[in-house]
Amino acid sequence: MLEQYARREPWVNQLMREMFVAGVSTRRVALLLRTLLEASVSASTVSRTVSELDRQVCAWHERRFDGQRLRYLILDGVSLRKKGARGRSKCVALCVYGITHEGKRELLDYLPASGESEANWVALLEDLRRRGLQVEEVELAVTDGAQGLINALQFVFPRLRLQRCG
Repeated sequence: MLEQYARREPWVNQLMREMFVAGVSTRRVALLLRTLLEASVSASTVSRTVSELDRQVCAWHERRFDGQRLRYLILDGVSLRKKGARGRSKCVALCVYGITHEGKRELLDYLPASGESEANWVALLEDLRRRGLQVEEVELAVTDGAQGLINALQFVFPRLRLQRCG
C-alpha cells in the first residue's frame, strides 16, 4: 500500500546504494542523481536510503551455520585501503571461506581489524562457532604462516587439521 505513495522508483534507491558501495560519497550521489534525473535528492536522503545496507550487513554477520557441511576452510588476512572522513587508511579484513563437498566456495565471515593478532582471530572464530559452525567434517583448514591465526585455530578448533601455504 505504501509503495504507491513512494516518491522514487525502487531502481533509483538501488542505484543510490550501488553508487555508495562503489565508494561515491552521499553528497556526490545526490549531485549525480540531480544531474541525471533532474530530481532533487539530498545527501541525508541518500544516507537514509543506504542505511538499509547496514541492516543487511548486520543480518549477514549474525546468520546461523547450523547444518552447513564444509569440506575445507581457507583463512587469511587481507590488507585493504579504507576511505573515510579523515582520508585513506589501511586495515586488515580477517576472512574465513568455506568450501562445500560440492566444491562451492562461500565467504563465511570477515572481521575488519587493526592486524592479524591471535586475539582478533579468536574473536572471529569464536563468533563463527557460536553461530553454529561445525568443523568435525572439515578435512583441512588452509592458512598462511601467520602464527596468531594458527594459535587461534588451535585454541578454538583444536582437532582441526591445518595446512600452511606460501
